Amino acid sequence: MRRAIVVGVVLVALAGCGDEDGGTTPLQEVPQAPAHVAMGTMYDDRVVLHWDGVTYAEYYTVYRRSGSSAAVALGTTREAFFVDGGLPALAMYEYQVSAVDDAGESQPSAWVTGRTLPTVPKPPAALLGEYQTATGYIRLTWSPSPDTVTCYKLYRALMADSTTVPTRERFYSIGDRESIPADSTGYNDIVEPQTRVVCYCIAAVRIEEDLTAEGECHPAWPDYVRVAVP
Repeated sequence: MRRAIVVGVVLVALAGCGDEDGGTTPLQEVPQAPAHVAMGTMYDDRVVLHWDGVTYAEYYTVYRRSGSSAAVALGTTREAFFVDGGLPALAMYEYQVSAVDDAGESQPSAWVTGRTLPTVPKPPAALLGEYQTATGYIRLTWSPSPDTVTCYKLYRALMADSTTVPTRERFYSIGDRESIPADSTGYNDIVEPQTRVVCYCIAAVRIEEDLTAEGECHPAWPDYVRVAVP
């Protein structure tokens, strides 16, 4: 008697795993390297980095090197920015960023340079102002900043009355490095005849290696000196 032998064949889909609809789920790929890594607002004690977010990245790893030293991993972040804090003034570093997901870590981004500003100087103290009737200008005086200063920067806000509190946006800078040098403790400000009230504040500025660090106005926003014009 003859017997029929049936051989079963099992097909294995190597391209992916089956889903409920009979299709396949593609394998997860290593993410692309972050693009457009750049330094943000400059400070005297930290470097702020930002970059374009990478699709499906779970987090980013930030690397830093200085001079010829090897790069070290500073830390990770789930956001497309990172703050490297606790740095000295006038420091310079190079940074790379990589993106990481379940499949692994991307190639690092291109190196980008980050710098810190000179130490921000403390503001001058005892800012005073008085309208001079004989000359028609306002005489401003102050005590020098205790720190190394390149120049001073005065800010003015013109007001219609003596009771309105000026917002920060109302102040605008007056003078320049030639008119308010570092060794100056006074400034004569000429105002228009229709001016009624003028508010002032002053900041100390330090410039080193083509980098400018400007301190807060004296003593800090929103404090100011108010001068009435008769």
